[in-house]
Amino acid sequence: MKKITFTLVVVILATNLSAQLLSKSTSEKRNALIELNTGRRASYDPSAHKIVDDIIAQNPRVVALNLHCGPFANRTPNYRSKIGTGDYGDSVYQHPDVKLFGWPAGSINRRNHGNGQKGGTSISRDKFDSTVAVILNENSPVNVSVYPYYDSTFRKLYIYVEAHFTASQSISTNTINVGIVQNNVWGEQSNGGSYPANYNSSRPTGFQYKHNHMMRQPITG
Repeated sequence: MKKITFTLVVVILATNLSAQLLSKSTSEKRNALIELNTGRRASYDPSAHKIVDDIIAQNPRVVALNLHCGPFANRTPNYRSKIGTGDYGDSVYQHPDVKLFGWPAGSINRRNHGNGQKGGTSISRDKFDSTVAVILNENSPVNVSVYPYYDSTFRKLYIYVEAHFTASQSISTNTINVGIVQNNVWGEQSNGGSYPANYNSSRPTGFQYKHNHMMRQPITG
């Protein structure tokens, strides 16, 4: 992608506003963002879900976006994320820089790390761990703070986003994308029993697999 894009995962929290909300002005290490292309009809996806969950459990600076997209995502109810009349997940994996080679696969920080099977940003799940380790060891040129506030009375979500640059950069344009993800969405998943922690056979058929990190709604486009 030609622009540096920071995709910020926002979790809805009911809490009090705080007057002290500023990004740190000193350089910090990068966070890692795993955008996983997934679909309920892809039988190898549970193994990728477990890999991502294990990575996050080991380091809180890793964030995941599970994008239900492509032919393996077709089913009712629909887990796809719509943006206007288009499909957010499809627009991401169909980007010419991604070069997706199959499901599951993912991009980390939307960067070409030189280890994609087709020469793009998309890499196989067995390379997630080593690629994330490289990212987490790098200094970030910008610190980003996110503060969500949900007003339950008026059913409105307010999101404050702040970016503080700590280093110079060579590009002229930056963008910030804000979106909402959801955990604990019970639905169907091919071969879901291969990830026992996310599978409950006692639930009704079609609602036995717990989907996490599901991209529900891109807010900023």
